Parts: sequence; structure tokens; C-alpha cells
Amino acid sequence: ILGSVAILLFLLYLGGVTLDNVDFQRDLVTLVSKDLSCDQHIKHILRIFTDRFNLLRRTVYFVNNPHQRRVLNLSLVKSLLEHCSPIWTPHRVGLLDKLEAAQKKCIKWIFCENLTNSWSDEL
Repeated sequence: ILGSVAILLFLLYLGGVTLDNVDFQRDLVTLVSKDLSCDQHIKHILRIFTDRFNLLRRTVYFVNNPHQRRVLNLSLVKSLLEHCSPIWTPHRVGLLDKLEAAQKKCIKWIFCENLTNSWSDEL
């Protein structure tokens, strides 16, 4: 029959119990959509990253030693980006640019640079 569309539904069972169809699944603190895209996870990680970085900046404003700032950043902020990163590494340019911009802000903070200045790629 031309023009008709057949919709196939597959029900999955585990131990006799029907599994629900979900849009997202959280596994190992990684959010994966049903099309195996990690875009939502990356956006979530960026929100947490930004919140932690801003908290760090506000609470240890008196620390001016770059080595101490680096250690604080690595332990409290950057560890978010390294957890399960092979699973959710971004492939879209827009998300990759956002991650790089967030990391550049951290680098500027570590070296006590003014965060309002434009970023120079000459490092």
C-alpha cells in the first residue's frame, strides 16, 4: 500500500517486567539521549562548571598565587570535564567552542588576568 506509514513498537523486557521508553538515561553520571547524543549532558556539565567556577572566584578572591589557583581549579572545577569525557566528548563545533571558552576563563583567572578583557590566542 503506497502512502501508508507503519509504526513499529518494540517492547523490551527484563525479568518479565516491561522496560519504559525514555528520552534520556543517566549512567555513570552521564546523560545520554535515545539517539546516543550527549548534547544535553554537555550543556548540563557547562552549567555546573560555570557555577563552580563562579563560586571558586567569589570565595577565594584573596588567593593570588597562580599555583594555588591552579590546584583549586583542577580539583574543584576541571575535574567535572574529565569525568567520563571519552563518552561525552563534543563533536559539534558550537558545544566545543563553549567548553573552550569556559576553560579560557579559568586560565585567565589562574594567571590573575582581568576576565573582562578579550582573550588572546597567543599563549
